[in-house]
Amino acid sequence: MNLETKPAPLDPAQCVRSGTSGATAAAAPGPAIAAVAAGPSLAWRAAWIAFGVGFAAVVGAFWETASVTFNTWLGDTAYNHGILILPICGYLVWLHRDELARMVPRPSAWGFALAAVAGLGWLLGHAAGTVQVQQFGLLGVIWGLFLAIFGVAISKRLAFVLFYMVFAVPFGRFLVPYLQDFTAVFAVWWLEFVGIPVFSDGIFISVPNGNFHVAETCAGIRFLTATLALGFLFSYLTYRSNLRRAAFIALCIVVPIVGNGFRAFGIVLVGHLSNMEIAVGADHIIYGWVFFAFITVILLAIGHTFRDREIGAPAGAGEAVTSTPAVPAWPRIAAAGATALVLAAAWPAYSALVVDRVPTRAAAALGAPPVGNGWKVAAPDRDTWAPSFPAADATLMQRYTKDGATVRLFIAYYAYQRHDAEVINFANALHDVSGWLRVAGGGGGGVLDGVPIAVDATRIAARERGRLVWSWYWVGGRFTANPYVAKLFEARAKLLGGSLAAAQIAIAADFRDRPAEAAATLGDFMASLTGMRAHLERLGGS
Repeated sequence: MNLETKPAPLDPAQCVRSGTSGATAAAAPGPAIAAVAAGPSLAWRAAWIAFGVGFAAVVGAFWETASVTFNTWLGDTAYNHGILILPICGYLVWLHRDELARMVPRPSAWGFALAAVAGLGWLLGHAAGTVQVQQFGLLGVIWGLFLAIFGVAISKRLAFVLFYMVFAVPFGRFLVPYLQDFTAVFAVWWLEFVGIPVFSDGIFISVPNGNFHVAETCAGIRFLTATLALGFLFSYLTYRSNLRRAAFIALCIVVPIVGNGFRAFGIVLVGHLSNMEIAVGADHIIYGWVFFAFITVILLAIGHTFRDREIGAPAGAGEAVTSTPAVPAWPRIAAAGATALVLAAAWPAYSALVVDRVPTRAAAALGAPPVGNGWKVAAPDRDTWAPSFPAADATLMQRYTKDGATVRLFIAYYAYQRHDAEVINFANALHDVSGWLRVAGGGGGGVLDGVPIAVDATRIAARERGRLVWSWYWVGGRFTANPYVAKLFEARAKLLGGSLAAAQIAIAADFRDRPAEAAATLGDFMASLTGMRAHLERLGGS
């Protein structure tokens, strides 16, 4: 009997066998499956390469702003922490690596819009000569580049990481005068509370055996900025609850300010009790650092008591992450980064053509403006008040007298404003130079060329001499005492056309006991300045 042998049914598990031993090998993905599995990995590599190249290109396109920021990190102790921000952001991204592995970069056109708008913001800051606006504009461009390449979903997942880059921007210097005033008032209150006789005038504090001055370096801005950066990071890593985060961040604002007040109080107290042998000079500095280190440790210990998750676990860990199944090809990712870069870099190119123009007409010699109503030009004396405007194209210091009263007129003139030669710049100083220190600030007003204008009123002192200084700006052909408005006038003149000349004008009068007497003298002198606007316009060739 002939028997017909039939083949056994095909077992799918036997489809892949070793070609040599005949043993069944472990199941391996076919080419199609391997390509799909490798897709997200290739997309991530393409996205990070595109972002790295784009980031370097952005830094190059905005090099002036980037270099100023880096030099500030290195040179200003209030912002030394800025150099750590980008590495910290890299660490926070690494904490999210498992979540991100289940997601796919999806280029977004929203990144193009953000990069373009941020570039425009940088242009406005550049035109106004405002470094911090330029720095925030540069940060916005980086955000736009990231959003364009990685997409909305990943940007949302890394929202805090992107936000934390804000602390790389050196900001907050405008708070220094307010912090000085608060520190002085706080220290005086506690000195009175413990029964120490004290006299204060603004930021000057006197006790029976010594005098103290709350300087800018004692305002506490360094402690405040560093503590805020640390506080946001700690709250992100330690809490899930937004309420707890807000509570700890509030502590990071209040504690440095109040702590600095106690530090000032302690310095005066120790100086008084030791007959000015301790807490002065190097002791002052060492005491400050030790005190701030102690406060920081206590602050973190308090925050640790109400944590609701372990430090290091990324926010949102364990939450479901839904990825988009379609994987974009790397040319699309590269094109997204390139588009965002071009939209942002167009603004520095435009700035080089329009904003950075130089006047062709030289400024006339700086002379004293005419003054009427009995005021007469007087010969210079040995007065030591010498405002510092190192980059001004010309300065004028003129003394006037009337019926025994004396007013000093100072003008710092700029034919056109450019980088590091601006009417509003941290290098410029009407006080805290030549022995004249700021006592208190405020506002005031007068009449100039028949029009009421506001002025910035500052009391300064030197060797128990009191002086009231009124100051204001002339920018874009207009007067203002507000530095932010002055910056807007500058930007408008550069972008839309107009006079590029600028000046700061200050008038000063002495007083013995009542600043109101000096204010009345300055008001009379200011109203007697005839043709100030026309005088400045002639200098600029307007």
